[in-house]
Parts: sequence; C-alpha cells; structure tokens
Amino acid sequence: MRALTGIALDTYSKIERGQRPMSAKQCVQIALALDTSTDYLLGLTDQIVPHPRRK
Repeated sequence: MRALTGIALDTYSKIERGQRPMSAKQCVQIALALDTSTDYLLGLTDQIVPHPRRK
C-alpha cells in the first residue's frame, strides 16, 4: 500500500482497524489511491465515484 499511498503498511493497517485516526493528508492519499473521494472515506456520501478532479 505504501507504493500507492506513501503511507507505511503498519500505519495503514492501524487506520483500517480503528487503532489510529487518519490525518487529512492520509485521507487524501488513500482517496487518490482508491480513486474515490475523501467524503466517501469519511462516510459523508454513498457515492464511490469521486467528483472530477482539477487539472
């Protein structure tokens, strides 16, 4: 996962298990890697597909 997000695997694992909160930067990194939105990751929307990104 580090290659996709820049986040160490042990850190990412703790975030997934709820043992560590993710920072705003990590949220963006994960959303970009998974091609979704930060709103989806935070549970603010059910729309998996992100809004079009700025160029």
